[in-house]
Amino acid sequence: MGRMPPDDLTRVERRVWRAFATGEQVGLGDDRPGRDPERTVRAEVIAALLLSQDDPATRPGHDRTPAVRLAGARITGRLDLAGAEVPWLLSLYNCVLERPPDFSHAATRTIKINNSVLPGFAAIWARISGHLTLAESQVRGTVELTGTRVSGEVRMNDASIGRKGGSGSQAALSAGGLTVEGGCYGRGLRVRGGMRLAGARLRGGVVLSGAHLEDPDGTALDLENAEIANALHCSAGFTAHGTVRLRSARVAGRVSFRRARLTAPGIALHATRLRCDELDLHTAGPVTGEVRLSYSVLGTLADDSRTWPEKLHLNGMVYESLRHDNVHDDMRRRLGWLSRDPSGFRPQPYEQLAAFYRRLGEDNAARAILYAKQRLRPKRNFADRAFATVLQVTVGYGYRPQRAAAWLGGLLTLGSVAFALHHPAALKPDEAPHFNPVLYSLDLLSPIGGFGQRDAFDPVGVWQWLAGALVAAGWVLATALIAGVGRVYNRD
Repeated sequence: MGRMPPDDLTRVERRVWRAFATGEQVGLGDDRPGRDPERTVRAEVIAALLLSQDDPATRPGHDRTPAVRLAGARITGRLDLAGAEVPWLLSLYNCVLERPPDFSHAATRTIKINNSVLPGFAAIWARISGHLTLAESQVRGTVELTGTRVSGEVRMNDASIGRKGGSGSQAALSAGGLTVEGGCYGRGLRVRGGMRLAGARLRGGVVLSGAHLEDPDGTALDLENAEIANALHCSAGFTAHGTVRLRSARVAGRVSFRRARLTAPGIALHATRLRCDELDLHTAGPVTGEVRLSYSVLGTLADDSRTWPEKLHLNGMVYESLRHDNVHDDMRRRLGWLSRDPSGFRPQPYEQLAAFYRRLGEDNAARAILYAKQRLRPKRNFADRAFATVLQVTVGYGYRPQRAAAWLGGLLTLGSVAFALHHPAALKPDEAPHFNPVLYSLDLLSPIGGFGQRDAFDPVGVWQWLAGALVAAGWVLATALIAGVGRVYNRD
């Protein structure tokens, strides 16, 4: 280096000091250290090197960038670089840190702490020009990254964060407002106490495949109001004990929970107002807890009836298409899907599902769904219930007008047979047309007549009551048909 090392350095620390100029790794062992003095380095020595402004690489004979690279070391004291300008890379492997390093409000280069043990890590409102890596490390406390900006990637694959059995008001990983230009990788990550990334800007996507997140009475993963480019993968063995919160998140790609396990005593997945290209809910088994998708906007919803939760909020959700792996997920099962809303009947999910089937050209399925919507719609009072019953029985609320034809055929047959056996007397025998029981019955059923039979003959006794009943039935059928079908076409 451009200056002499302090006189109080140990032999091991002098090795670190000399290696810094070329960025070479100082290996003190192939495993994590105990309390061997020959494998101990003070944090203040590392801090002094990282804060050095003298760049030996600018001197003749130096063609490598300075860096602190340590393997198998025990680091005593606190690595306190809060608020500092750190121009050099820090790389620790198989190390044990006795106190949590602090990079809060610092401007620093890449930080790599891999396969190491540390009691915590803080980089609140820091600016990291490079990568932040805690892969395969055990953080026996909290990781604090609130407001931090990382120009590279965040890598926490197979790391373990949080205290055993502990969860509290503070999340084990607090990263609200975190901005990452590259990807965020947490394959196999284990977090006890939950992850908070509310309002994060994650421009390279998020991969949490196989991760295990715990906060049973709280939020296991919080991405509320987050903006994620590319995709969010909580799949391939991802497990969350506690709420996964995606409320108002924006994902420019796919959100996948394929082969994931979601459990919570209350809300397992809170994704109201989520926006994404695709939401994959092919979970490893039925979700334990509520799933809330109200007012979300999805390009595609991929799911499977075998993994639907018992409670599913769908009101206001909009989607372009539905995709499922189970060939038996037909329209009738989808009606059961809509009925899982614990808040009760909501018309919008039925209309949205009918619109999807109509786009597929499945008009019969669309009409069946809209018929079910009308049948399940709450009726306010007796008159409303009575009118709805008439519409349902006669024309299927306008979605099954063939019912009116069936009623007409049945009543026409009844009248024709009855009046064929008992001809009514003619009012003016000399002027009356030839009696035809079929035309007479049809004339009674038609509100406007037109066959010249009804006004020419006069039934008496019980046959008069039958004729009156046919007239009334004709008016009811005509009114129901006009009201039901007209309402359907007006809405279309």
